[in-house]
Amino acid sequence: RGKGIGGELLRATRRLGRERLGVRVATAGIGTRNRAGYSLLTSLGFRPVRQYFLMRCDGAPVPPRFDGASVEAANPEHADAILAIYTACGFERRDRAAMRESLADGRHAHSVVIQDGAVIAFAELETHWPRRVWVSYVGVTQAARDQGLGTALVTWSVARQFDAGADAALLLLSPANRTALRTYEKSGFR
Repeated sequence: RGKGIGGELLRATRRLGRERLGVRVATAGIGTRNRAGYSLLTSLGFRPVRQYFLMRCDGAPVPPRFDGASVEAANPEHADAILAIYTACGFERRDRAAMRESLADGRHAHSVVIQDGAVIAFAELETHWPRRVWVSYVGVTQAARDQGLGTALVTWSVARQFDAGADAALLLLSPANRTALRTYEKSGFR
């Protein structure tokens, strides 16, 4: 400790993420009393934004059954519909080409809920590390909210990754987002 090794390691990791993996945004979670960690991160340009919950699911959840809609893996034909929901939810700016790229890059797993032939919800998981996946984005159209579709979609998507060999699923969540917090808890996150 105190020899600068942590800083060098973090700088090299950020460079590798940017150059080889295309990582554009890096986040860090530290305990409120970790003054050395806070000092290191701020010296490298990290700034506190707000508090988040780190949630983890350590076992394959059992997807609920529901009528009138189906959950399935997304394909390139779903890109425009996913982008429309993504944009309506107010997530970071993404264009059509970027959405299509994320569907095909092999580092993301997308799932959709289809009802009456239309995509009404989507989930995007980061699968850079297949044994520890991250839930990145979940969106449901305004008209389809409060019907349990988000829970079913997240549960199905995470269970699919566990079937493919994942040991854990993780996500960051604002404590103010109570609806999402309940959804993730129902899907097995703690």
